[in-house]
Amino acid sequence: MVNADRVKKKLPSLLCDGSTTDKRQWAKRHRIENGLKRLRKYNPAMYHSLEARLIRILKDVEEAISK
Repeated sequence: MVNADRVKKKLPSLLCDGSTTDKRQWAKRHRIENGLKRLRKYNPAMYHSLEARLIRILKDVEEAISK
């Protein structure tokens, strides 16, 4: 079962290409996090629709893995 609250917290890390312990990836993670905060503030409808779509995709992946 996909935990929506955990996905919200982990989203910037999920969008990074590598490990966030690397200095460049850590900076990229923070840029992504700030961009998501701006999107949530200025266009909340788009943010929530993207979030819902991501959660739906993760549930489909989880279901496919469990089969």
